[in-house]
Amino acid sequence: MNLNLEGQVAFITGASKGIGRAVAEQLAAEGCDVVITARTADELERTAKKISEASGRTVLPLAGDMSVAENVRRCVDETLERFGRIDVLVTCAGSSPGGLLEDLTEEQWMSSLNLKFMGYVRTVRAVIPHMRERAADPSCSWSATTVSSPATGR
Repeated sequence: MNLNLEGQVAFITGASKGIGRAVAEQLAAEGCDVVITARTADELERTAKKISEASGRTVLPLAGDMSVAENVRRCVDETLERFGRIDVLVTCAGSSPGGLLEDLTEEQWMSSLNLKFMGYVRTVRAVIPHMRERAADPSCSWSATTVSSPATGR
């Protein structure tokens, strides 16, 4: 597949595994330099190395929790320092709690919303102004990271 992304800089949250990692692998294969974020630094470093070796592209791993606004800003700022721009933004951070709806606590739901939804909002708000400054067409994607069979009833 050729998406005409050669030389673009992609910023991908939740990219140490799952859908985020698959997106990072594909974008690097398409010729993007890739910034990957996740909370777990060790796994992120291993993932970055594998993607870089497979694609020959620069892969910058930045550990950060997208539910924390300061982490989002730091990761975006470090990306801009290194590459000078962000051309593609893909948010895949986090997963929702599993289980039966009536068994999940409000705290579990709020934690999930803070990471998945508000993490998306924080990241888009941090990146879009830089894309606009360059008059770039923002490329954004919000992706669900957990899809499975419904839990069986009692």
